[in-house]
Amino acid sequence: MRSHLKHFYFGLRALVLSLALFLGGIVVHAQEAAVAPPSADSKPATTADFIAAADEVLGQMSQITGLKLVTPLKKSLRSREEIRAYVVKQMNEDKNTAERYADQRSAEAFGLLPKGFDLDSFMVNVLTEQIEGLYDPKTHEFYIADWSPLADQRMVMAHELTHALEDQHFQIEAWVKAARPNEDAELARDAVLEGSAMAAMVDYLMLGTGRSLKDLPDFDPSMLLGDLGSTPTLQKAPPACCSEIWAAPRRCKKLHRSSRTR
Repeated sequence: MRSHLKHFYFGLRALVLSLALFLGGIVVHAQEAAVAPPSADSKPATTADFIAAADEVLGQMSQITGLKLVTPLKKSLRSREEIRAYVVKQMNEDKNTAERYADQRSAEAFGLLPKGFDLDSFMVNVLTEQIEGLYDPKTHEFYIADWSPLADQRMVMAHELTHALEDQHFQIEAWVKAARPNEDAELARDAVLEGSAMAAMVDYLMLGTGRSLKDLPDFDPSMLLGDLGSTPTLQKAPPACCSEIWAAPRRCKKLHRSSRTR
């Protein structure tokens, strides 16, 4: 998932859509009945294991997407504390206190959020809890959670390394920002990027089967989010947030399909 925490402040709907995009890009637990990922060790990866796996997956994603690696990619393992610090830093950099206050008051007035709900703490906690990997287009670096089993890391790598390849060819951060000040258009561009990375990830999961996402017209991308209700923070989330998180992957898929037909 790339870094786009700033979009949490485009109002509640934009907030939870961005959270869903973030989770869709980071928390990828495909159900075995639909797609079978390449076999790998289930133990936490060492740095050497991580680098070797990332290089292998990067080569595979280059073949799947048709995008060649232009420059060497920075990669690193991160602890949960480091990921939390990153989330807080990004939120502080993108902070617009007046806008966030107005968004929250509006959401409370419409009954979408409980009065006094602490959005900042919720976002920090849920992202720290859920992030398993991230490509940062600002620093052009890919990093992944050091507690995640290598088998899960490969799925995350497939998604995030697609973003890395796209960034080297299309400068994705600048492309998304070019839609400003139209916030809907900016979120739509984010959804296109997430949809393309999701599609590439599914193709990766189906390597060796002779099939691809094109062979699954009825594929439901929300299955890639796994059981979000089983996570401690999301169990306490307002219903409006949860329903939007489940709906967002389908929007990404539709936007990705429409962008490919133009």
